Amino acid sequence: MSKVTSTTRLSGGFVLLLLGLGTYLATGFFEGGFFRGLFQGATIALMVLAAYFFGREIQDRRRSGDAPMWRPSDRD
Repeated sequence: MSKVTSTTRLSGGFVLLLLGLGTYLATGFFEGGFFRGLFQGATIALMVLAAYFFGREIQDRRRSGDAPMWRPSDRD
């Protein structure tokens, strides 16, 4: 099982975000029907996955201590 790095998660999140934006813009080419619904569903799925990737990365940074300290009492 391979370890997913921080860079992989962030770049994967950005790729999913851009793909979601692309499918959102592509829905404008269809006035309705199956294909418009297909692209809208793909947009939602890709955006949710991108949010998961970004959220997971933020959560892992907070747990590992790599995030900058935001409270003065944590310095000691």
